[in-house]
Amino acid sequence: MEDHLPADLVTEYKDAFRMLDRGNHGAISIRDIATVLLSINIQLSEEELRTAVKHATDDNDVIAYDDFLAVMATVVTDCVSDEEVKLIFNQFDKDGDGFISPNELRELLSQLGDNVTDQDLEDMMLVADQDGDGRVSLTEFIQVMTSQ
Repeated sequence: MEDHLPADLVTEYKDAFRMLDRGNHGAISIRDIATVLLSINIQLSEEELRTAVKHATDDNDVIAYDDFLAVMATVVTDCVSDEEVKLIFNQFDKDGDGFISPNELRELLSQLGDNVTDQDLEDMMLVADQDGDGRVSLTEFIQVMTSQ
């Protein structure tokens, strides 16, 4: 999961997880996840939180680090507005042509500290480029950003 999130975000989540994992057991509680979400201005009801973590928790309602990252990525993505998605898209679309090319994707990921291999880049484009034209449109980008 760390490979699919910006490095600075992974660092923030890792620090939050370590701080909340008081006993160094490698797991935190659902209540701890709510605390992290509140710290970034995301407030979920008890039911919404339980739904978000239902596949990631064990019988004791605790969650391991990798599952925590997956839950955070899902919850944060779900809380991103269409306008925010467009702003993110525009950061990738350096030449302003309305599409993200493989080179633009590689360049921005590199700037974020994620040096992708040619195979990684090809895999990302295969997922995102649904019409097969070799570039990602805003519509395709929104679908990738909002898919579960």
